[in-house]
Amino acid sequence: MKPVIDLLVTLRRHELTARVAHHQMSPKEESALSVQLALVRDTVPRYILKHYDTLKREERVLGERPALLAMATLVSAYQALPRRKRRSISSFFDLATYSPRN
Repeated sequence: MKPVIDLLVTLRRHELTARVAHHQMSPKEESALSVQLALVRDTVPRYILKHYDTLKREERVLGERPALLAMATLVSAYQALPRRKRRSISSFFDLATYSPRN
């Protein structure tokens, strides 16, 4: 669980940096930050990323605290699982590999 929390915290900090320092960065710095954001977003499983984006948008208070947002994201993703699937989850890796049927 810890690596995913770290990834989500890093992602949120990069997003906050991009928003706050946008006018102060050179084009190369903006490009480097965009690449870092894309790399971190690609590392986080889509199922969890969907919950992250939803919480970030709906819970503004959590967005100011990256660690709380990361923990709330994992709790939200876990709670959204079907009850039967929740019982079978023993680690983050099981949660990360979950993909709801569309």
